[in-house]
Amino acid sequence: MYVKGLKFNLTNMFIDTKLGGMERCFLTKPKDYNMFIPNEIRDCVVFICDENKIPRATGFLVSMQGNSPSLHFIYLVTAKHNVINIADKDFFIRINGKDGKIHYLRGNSSVQWIYHPEHANNPADVAVIPFPFDENKFLSKTIPSEMFLKQKLIDDGTIGIGNNVFITGLFTHLSGKQRNMPIIRVGNIAMLPDEKVSTKMFGDIDSYLIEARSIGGVSGSPVFFVKPQETKNGGVTLGASIFYLGGLIHGHWDTLESRIDSYLPTEDVEVMRNINMGIAIVTPVNKILETLNSNELIQNRVDVEKEIEKSTLPTAD
Repeated sequence: MYVKGLKFNLTNMFIDTKLGGMERCFLTKPKDYNMFIPNEIRDCVVFICDENKIPRATGFLVSMQGNSPSLHFIYLVTAKHNVINIADKDFFIRINGKDGKIHYLRGNSSVQWIYHPEHANNPADVAVIPFPFDENKFLSKTIPSEMFLKQKLIDDGTIGIGNNVFITGLFTHLSGKQRNMPIIRVGNIAMLPDEKVSTKMFGDIDSYLIEARSIGGVSGSPVFFVKPQETKNGGVTLGASIFYLGGLIHGHWDTLESRIDSYLPTEDVEVMRNINMGIAIVTPVNKILETLNSNELIQNRVDVEKEIEKSTLPTAD
Protein backbone atom coordinates (compact mmCIF):
# COMPACT_ATOMS: atom_id res chain seq x y z
CA MET A 1 0.00 0.00 0.00
CA TYR A 2 1.40 3.41 -0.98
CA VAL A 3 0.54 6.77 0.58
CA LYS A 4 2.32 9.90 -0.69
CA GLY A 5 5.17 7.83 -1.99
CA LEU A 6 5.75 5.96 1.27
CA LYS A 7 5.18 2.25 1.56
CA PHE A 8 3.30 0.82 4.50
CA ASN A 9 2.80 -2.76 5.44
CA LEU A 10 -0.89 -3.53 6.00
CA THR A 11 0.03 -5.31 9.22
CA ASN A 12 1.08 -1.93 10.66
CA MET A 13 -2.19 -0.24 9.77
CA PHE A 14 -5.13 0.27 12.10
CA ILE A 15 -8.34 -0.92 10.45
CA ASP A 16 -11.64 0.28 11.85
CA THR A 17 -14.85 -1.55 10.88
CA LYS A 18 -17.33 0.18 13.19
CA LEU A 19 -19.35 1.82 10.43
CA GLY A 20 -21.37 -0.93 8.82
CA GLY A 21 -18.41 -3.32 8.68
CA MET A 22 -16.64 -1.19 6.06
CA GLU A 23 -12.86 -1.29 6.45
CA ARG A 24 -11.27 2.12 6.95
CA CYS A 25 -7.48 2.31 7.27
CA PHE A 26 -5.64 4.65 9.63
CA LEU A 27 -1.92 5.12 10.20
CA THR A 28 -2.61 5.49 13.93
CA LYS A 29 -5.53 4.58 16.15
CA PRO A 30 -8.22 7.34 16.04
CA LYS A 31 -8.56 9.38 19.24
CA ASP A 32 -12.20 8.41 19.70
CA TYR A 33 -11.67 4.72 18.98
CA ASN A 34 -12.21 3.65 22.58
CA MET A 35 -15.48 5.56 22.76
CA PHE A 36 -18.51 3.30 22.41
CA ILE A 37 -19.98 5.82 19.98
CA PRO A 38 -17.46 7.65 17.76
CA ASN A 39 -17.83 11.40 17.24
CA GLU A 40 -18.58 11.08 13.54
CA ILE A 41 -21.87 9.34 14.33
CA ARG A 42 -23.13 12.58 15.88
CA ASP A 43 -21.75 14.59 12.99
CA CYS A 44 -24.30 13.14 10.55
CA VAL A 45 -27.11 15.01 12.33
CA VAL A 46 -28.55 18.42 11.43
CA PHE A 47 -31.32 20.36 13.16
CA ILE A 48 -34.55 21.41 11.46
CA CYS A 49 -35.60 24.87 12.65
CA ASP A 50 -38.77 26.93 12.37
CA GLU A 51 -39.04 30.33 10.70
CA ASN A 52 -37.47 31.90 13.82
CA LYS A 53 -34.42 29.60 13.61
CA ILE A 54 -35.49 27.70 16.72
CA PRO A 55 -34.54 23.98 16.47
CA ARG A 56 -37.63 21.78 16.42
CA ALA A 57 -36.66 18.39 14.97
CA THR A 58 -33.79 16.26 13.67
CA GLY A 59 -32.60 15.27 10.23
CA PHE A 60 -29.50 13.43 9.06
CA LEU A 61 -27.37 13.14 5.95
CA VAL A 62 -26.95 9.98 3.89
CA SER A 63 -24.96 9.33 0.71
CA MET A 64 -25.34 6.97 -2.23
CA GLN A 65 -22.45 6.22 -4.57
CA GLY A 66 -22.95 6.88 -8.26
CA ASN A 67 -21.50 4.92 -11.16
CA SER A 68 -18.18 6.66 -10.61
CA PRO A 69 -16.35 5.92 -7.31
CA SER A 70 -15.79 9.67 -6.87
CA LEU A 71 -19.45 10.59 -7.33
CA HIS A 72 -21.75 10.57 -4.32
CA PHE A 73 -25.33 11.78 -4.06
CA ILE A 74 -26.13 13.34 -0.69
CA TYR A 75 -29.61 13.57 0.81
CA LEU A 76 -31.23 14.99 3.90
CA VAL A 77 -33.52 12.45 5.59
CA THR A 78 -36.10 13.11 8.28
CA ALA A 79 -39.55 11.99 9.40
CA LYS A 80 -42.41 12.96 7.11
CA HIS A 81 -44.43 14.32 10.02
CA ASN A 82 -41.67 16.88 10.65
CA VAL A 83 -42.08 18.12 7.08
CA ILE A 84 -45.87 18.23 7.29
CA ASN A 85 -45.52 20.59 10.26
CA ILE A 86 -43.52 23.09 8.17
CA ALA A 87 -45.11 22.47 4.78
CA ASP A 88 -46.50 25.99 4.32
CA LYS A 89 -43.83 27.93 6.20
CA ASP A 90 -40.26 29.06 5.91
CA PHE A 91 -37.78 26.84 7.71
CA PHE A 92 -34.04 26.47 8.22
CA ILE A 93 -31.58 23.58 8.28
CA ARG A 94 -28.95 24.23 10.95
CA ILE A 95 -25.57 22.66 10.28
CA ASN A 96 -22.07 22.97 11.75
CA GLY A 97 -19.44 24.71 9.63
CA LYS A 98 -15.72 24.12 9.45
CA ASP A 99 -15.26 27.74 10.50
CA GLY A 100 -16.55 26.81 13.96
CA LYS A 101 -19.88 28.56 13.42
CA ILE A 102 -23.46 27.46 12.87
CA HIS A 103 -24.80 27.84 9.33
CA TYR A 104 -28.48 28.19 8.44
CA LEU A 105 -29.74 26.97 5.07
CA ARG A 106 -33.11 28.50 4.28
CA GLY A 107 -36.05 26.56 2.85
CA ASN A 108 -39.70 27.37 2.18
CA SER A 109 -42.94 25.84 0.98
CA SER A 110 -41.54 25.48 -2.56
CA VAL A 111 -39.05 22.80 -1.43
CA GLN A 112 -40.04 19.54 -3.10
CA TRP A 113 -39.70 16.84 -0.44
CA ILE A 114 -39.80 13.26 -1.67
CA TYR A 115 -41.98 10.95 0.42
CA HIS A 116 -42.05 7.19 0.61
CA PRO A 117 -43.73 5.79 -2.54
CA GLU A 118 -46.45 4.23 -0.35
CA HIS A 119 -46.88 1.40 -2.83
CA ALA A 120 -49.43 -1.27 -1.93
CA ASN A 121 -50.97 1.10 0.63
CA ASN A 122 -47.92 0.70 2.82
CA PRO A 123 -47.05 4.22 4.02
CA ALA A 124 -43.94 5.18 5.95
CA ASP A 125 -42.91 8.23 7.95
CA VAL A 126 -40.00 9.23 5.67
CA ALA A 127 -39.13 12.44 3.80
CA VAL A 128 -36.02 13.10 1.69
CA ILE A 129 -34.52 15.97 -0.30
CA PRO A 130 -31.24 16.23 -2.24
CA PHE A 131 -28.88 18.25 -0.06
CA PRO A 132 -26.41 20.89 -1.34
CA PHE A 133 -23.50 19.65 0.74
CA ASP A 134 -20.22 21.57 0.49
CA GLU A 135 -17.52 19.43 2.12
CA ASN A 136 -15.16 22.42 2.16
CA LYS A 137 -17.66 24.47 4.15
CA PHE A 138 -19.63 22.08 6.34
CA LEU A 139 -18.30 19.88 9.11
CA SER A 140 -21.05 17.27 8.93
CA LYS A 141 -20.53 13.66 7.87
CA THR A 142 -22.83 11.46 5.81
CA ILE A 143 -24.05 7.94 6.45
CA PRO A 144 -23.14 5.86 3.38
CA SER A 145 -25.86 3.54 2.13
CA GLU A 146 -23.43 0.65 2.77
CA MET A 147 -24.17 1.25 6.48
CA PHE A 148 -27.88 0.53 6.04
CA LEU A 149 -28.99 -2.55 7.98
CA LYS A 150 -29.79 -5.43 5.66
CA GLN A 151 -32.77 -7.66 6.39
CA LYS A 152 -30.49 -10.70 6.17
CA LEU A 153 -28.81 -9.70 9.46
CA ILE A 154 -32.19 -9.85 11.18
CA ASP A 155 -33.30 -13.03 9.44
CA ASP A 156 -30.15 -14.93 10.42
CA GLY A 157 -30.25 -13.70 14.03
CA THR A 158 -27.14 -11.51 13.84
CA ILE A 159 -29.24 -8.52 14.92
CA GLY A 160 -32.24 -9.19 17.13
CA ILE A 161 -34.12 -8.53 20.33
CA GLY A 162 -31.80 -7.33 23.08
CA ASN A 163 -29.13 -5.88 20.78
CA ASN A 164 -27.97 -2.41 21.78
CA VAL A 165 -29.27 0.61 19.89
CA PHE A 166 -28.62 4.32 20.13
CA ILE A 167 -30.25 7.49 18.88
CA THR A 168 -28.50 10.76 18.12
CA GLY A 169 -30.55 13.91 17.71
CA LEU A 170 -31.86 17.20 19.04
CA PHE A 171 -32.32 17.88 22.75
CA THR A 172 -34.50 20.97 22.56
CA HIS A 173 -33.44 22.25 25.99
CA LEU A 174 -29.74 22.34 25.00
CA SER A 175 -29.18 22.45 21.26
CA GLY A 176 -25.99 24.54 21.40
CA LYS A 177 -25.43 28.24 20.80
CA GLN A 178 -22.15 28.13 18.86
CA ARG A 179 -22.60 24.72 17.24
CA ASN A 180 -25.10 21.87 17.02
CA MET A 181 -24.77 19.59 20.04
CA PRO A 182 -26.72 16.35 19.40
CA ILE A 183 -27.64 14.20 22.36
CA ILE A 184 -27.15 10.42 22.50
CA ARG A 185 -29.84 8.13 23.90
CA VAL A 186 -29.00 4.45 24.39
CA GLY A 187 -31.29 1.43 24.65
CA ASN A 188 -31.98 -1.95 23.11
CA ILE A 189 -34.22 -3.62 20.56
CA ALA A 190 -37.45 -4.44 22.41
CA MET A 191 -39.53 -5.99 19.61
CA LEU A 192 -39.38 -6.75 15.90
CA PRO A 193 -43.14 -6.99 15.32
CA ASP A 194 -44.53 -9.56 12.89
CA GLU A 195 -47.49 -7.25 12.32
CA LYS A 196 -47.95 -3.56 11.65
CA VAL A 197 -48.15 -0.96 14.43
CA SER A 198 -51.10 1.45 14.50
CA THR A 199 -50.20 5.16 14.53
CA LYS A 200 -52.24 8.36 14.64
CA MET A 201 -50.89 10.01 11.49
CA PHE A 202 -50.02 7.13 9.18
CA GLY A 203 -52.33 4.32 10.16
CA ASP A 204 -50.77 0.85 10.29
CA ILE A 205 -47.04 0.93 9.53
CA ASP A 206 -44.05 -1.40 9.55
CA SER A 207 -41.80 -0.59 12.48
CA TYR A 208 -39.29 -1.73 15.06
CA LEU A 209 -39.73 -1.06 18.78
CA ILE A 210 -36.81 -0.02 20.94
CA GLU A 211 -36.44 0.46 24.68
CA ALA A 212 -35.36 4.10 24.56
CA ARG A 213 -37.16 7.28 25.45
CA SER A 214 -38.21 9.28 22.39
CA ILE A 215 -39.01 12.93 23.14
CA GLY A 216 -39.93 16.00 21.13
CA GLY A 217 -36.95 17.02 19.02
CA VAL A 218 -35.60 13.54 18.25
CA SER A 219 -38.30 12.85 15.66
CA GLY A 220 -36.46 12.00 12.47
CA SER A 221 -33.26 11.07 14.32
CA PRO A 222 -31.15 8.19 12.98
CA VAL A 223 -31.30 4.98 15.00
CA PHE A 224 -28.22 2.75 14.96
CA PHE A 225 -28.27 -0.97 15.73
CA VAL A 226 -25.14 -2.46 17.25
CA LYS A 227 -23.57 -5.77 16.32
CA PRO A 228 -20.90 -6.88 18.84
CA GLN A 229 -17.68 -8.15 17.30
CA GLU A 230 -14.64 -9.77 18.81
CA THR A 231 -11.24 -8.17 18.31
CA LYS A 232 -8.97 -10.26 16.13
CA ASN A 233 -5.38 -10.89 17.12
CA GLY A 234 -2.55 -10.49 14.68
CA GLY A 235 -1.52 -7.68 12.40
CA VAL A 236 -4.98 -6.21 11.86
CA THR A 237 -7.00 -4.63 14.68
CA LEU A 238 -10.75 -4.52 14.21
CA GLY A 239 -13.38 -2.37 15.89
CA ALA A 240 -15.12 -3.92 18.89
CA SER A 241 -18.63 -3.29 17.51
CA ILE A 242 -20.26 -2.63 14.16
CA PHE A 243 -22.95 0.02 13.79
CA TYR A 244 -25.72 -0.14 11.20
CA LEU A 245 -28.35 2.45 10.41
CA GLY A 246 -31.53 0.69 11.50
CA GLY A 247 -34.04 3.45 10.76
CA LEU A 248 -35.36 6.76 12.07
CA ILE A 249 -37.49 7.80 15.02
CA HIS A 250 -41.23 8.08 14.41
CA GLY A 251 -42.60 8.54 17.93
CA HIS A 252 -43.62 6.84 21.15
CA TRP A 253 -46.57 5.88 23.34
CA ASP A 254 -47.80 7.91 26.29
CA THR A 255 -49.65 6.52 29.30
CA LEU A 256 -52.98 7.94 30.30
CA GLU A 257 -53.12 10.44 33.16
CA SER A 258 -52.05 8.80 36.39
CA ARG A 259 -51.45 9.80 39.96
CA ILE A 260 -48.31 8.85 41.85
CA ASP A 261 -49.49 9.76 45.35
CA SER A 262 -49.78 6.29 46.85
CA TYR A 263 -46.73 6.55 49.12
CA LEU A 264 -46.17 10.30 49.20
CA PRO A 265 -47.12 12.92 51.77
CA THR A 266 -50.10 15.01 50.72
CA GLU A 267 -48.05 18.11 49.96
CA ASP A 268 -45.88 16.16 47.50
CA VAL A 269 -48.75 14.78 45.43
CA GLU A 270 -48.15 15.43 41.72
CA VAL A 271 -50.52 14.81 38.84
CA MET A 272 -48.65 13.39 35.85
CA ARG A 273 -50.01 13.68 32.32
CA ASN A 274 -48.64 12.25 29.08
CA ILE A 275 -46.03 10.08 30.73
CA ASN A 276 -43.64 8.66 28.16
CA MET A 277 -43.72 4.85 28.32
CA GLY A 278 -40.11 4.59 27.18
CA ILE A 279 -40.82 2.55 24.04
CA ALA A 280 -39.91 4.31 20.80
CA ILE A 281 -41.22 3.46 17.34
CA VAL A 282 -38.60 3.21 14.60
CA THR A 283 -39.34 3.45 10.88
CA PRO A 284 -37.16 0.68 9.36
CA VAL A 285 -34.21 1.67 7.19
CA ASN A 286 -35.58 -0.23 4.19
CA LYS A 287 -38.32 2.44 4.03
CA ILE A 288 -35.58 5.07 3.72
CA LEU A 289 -33.88 3.06 0.98
CA GLU A 290 -37.17 2.62 -0.89
CA THR A 291 -37.65 6.39 -0.78
CA LEU A 292 -34.12 7.04 -2.02
CA ASN A 293 -34.83 4.60 -4.85
CA SER A 294 -38.12 6.23 -5.81
CA ASN A 295 -38.54 6.83 -9.54
CA GLU A 296 -38.02 10.57 -9.16
CA LEU A 297 -34.70 10.31 -7.34
CA ILE A 298 -33.40 7.52 -9.58
CA GLN A 299 -34.14 9.69 -12.61
CA ASN A 300 -32.44 12.64 -10.96
CA ARG A 301 -29.26 10.61 -10.41
CA VAL A 302 -29.33 9.40 -14.02
CA ASP A 303 -29.71 12.98 -15.30
CA VAL A 304 -26.83 14.23 -13.14
CA GLU A 305 -24.52 11.45 -14.32
CA LYS A 306 -25.41 12.19 -17.95
CA GLU A 307 -24.55 15.86 -17.46
CA ILE A 308 -21.23 14.94 -15.87
CA GLU A 309 -20.48 12.56 -18.72
CA LYS A 310 -21.20 15.30 -21.26
CA SER A 311 -18.91 17.71 -19.44
CA THR A 312 -15.96 15.32 -19.85
CA LEU A 313 -16.34 14.98 -23.62
CA PRO A 314 -13.96 16.89 -25.93
CA THR A 315 -15.05 20.34 -27.14
CA ALA A 316 -14.83 21.43 -30.78
CA ASP A 317 -12.31 24.24 -31.40
